[in-house]
Amino acid sequence: MTHQVCQSRSIPRRALCLMITSQCHHFTTFYSQRPYLCMIVQQPPEGVKRVRTGDNLVQPFLKRFRPNSTVYMEMRSFVYYADQTDNNKPLVQRIHNGEFIRVFGARASGKSSRIVDAMEALKDVYECLYVDFTNLVLSSEEAFWSSLCTLLKLGGTPLAFNSAYGFRNAFNTEHKRWTRPVVIFFDEFDRIHDPYAVEICSSMLGKLRSIRNDPSRGSDRPSHVIRSIVSIGTYAILQLNQTESMLSPFNPCGNFQNRSLSMDQVRELYQEFAADRHMIIDNDVIERIFSMCNGHSGLVNICGVALEKSLSMMRLPLRITVAHWESIVNKVIVAMESYGTFQRLIRDLHGDSEHQKSALAFYRSRFLGNTSDMTVHVSAYPNRELARYLVALGLLIAEEEDGTGDGFKVASPLMDSFVLQSVIPSVYRNAPNTSPPLHN
Repeated sequence: MTHQVCQSRSIPRRALCLMITSQCHHFTTFYSQRPYLCMIVQQPPEGVKRVRTGDNLVQPFLKRFRPNSTVYMEMRSFVYYADQTDNNKPLVQRIHNGEFIRVFGARASGKSSRIVDAMEALKDVYECLYVDFTNLVLSSEEAFWSSLCTLLKLGGTPLAFNSAYGFRNAFNTEHKRWTRPVVIFFDEFDRIHDPYAVEICSSMLGKLRSIRNDPSRGSDRPSHVIRSIVSIGTYAILQLNQTESMLSPFNPCGNFQNRSLSMDQVRELYQEFAADRHMIIDNDVIERIFSMCNGHSGLVNICGVALEKSLSMMRLPLRITVAHWESIVNKVIVAMESYGTFQRLIRDLHGDSEHQKSALAFYRSRFLGNTSDMTVHVSAYPNRELARYLVALGLLIAEEEDGTGDGFKVASPLMDSFVLQSVIPSVYRNAPNTSPPLHN
């Protein structure tokens, strides 16, 4: 221990004690009973490297959990991320085959980040264009195509357009701009599923259908350079072919479901997190996090943020036990309310429309508290439509990937707890704050 005593006008008759130790809480108790100002500096664990810049020592950068955001390639060194390269191989192969694909999954489940991986794998062969539909104007059909043109201009499309015909013409093989086949990714594609976007939805799906069915595709002299179009969104994109009954169904060659993280992937993320901070996380804690989140990428990251925030209140040596995790679980649910994805979920379940009210009442009566991975069969209309709506919101999981079946189950215990604590009390004022028993 090193002591350094100094006199100061602002600190009369007191000494400044600088303690450098690896276990300093014993000394804190001793000096807190005496007229000292104590500065405690912990010795760094072995293996931690610091970077010297000039005369200063810079603390090493630590990765962070980053919920509710797309993890671009430039960010991979700064955040905890589960590599999806192997899981993406079937998707990449379908794109090579020229298929038009719908990639669907729950909100904040890592769909967009997965697409970034796919684009990285394709970039040497194709020109990949990415458009986020949240940035498009849906006030009218012309405004929609004009705003799409503006975003595609960033990728160098050679023509301005404000119609479906102009969109198709911008990718004509006659334009010298195009030297390679093009793959277009439409993210948040389910936005055109909204009731006020019926005409836009019909126009977009009609044009995609005509491009896909162009007889010149795959020939030696194709009329356009589009190899594949991938639409990304929630479960709602599987229902887009029902928007306009006058058109034939929009049936791409295949759907691709965005899978949740596996137990091994979640364990690897948290073990890396623990190693970076020279701490221990009990394996039971990681298993509980996986079970609570059911591998949902966004929820796994939110749990990581909560754990990291809790470290400042812990004594050395740092070890996350089940007891510690249980003490901060409620903070995870509160933290979920601060993210846009879950704020939107609250609005979708708290709306005034009969459909929204019926959906929440249906979830409350058939699924709330049912977190045992048991499938509930819903065959009668309109309850099955309500169940599909809840799947689109990320509260339920459909038993059949394409949604044609009648089996549904709760997406995860954490999502169920979020509805119980953050949604239902504001809608049902007299509702209990605990789940009802499943059996008498």
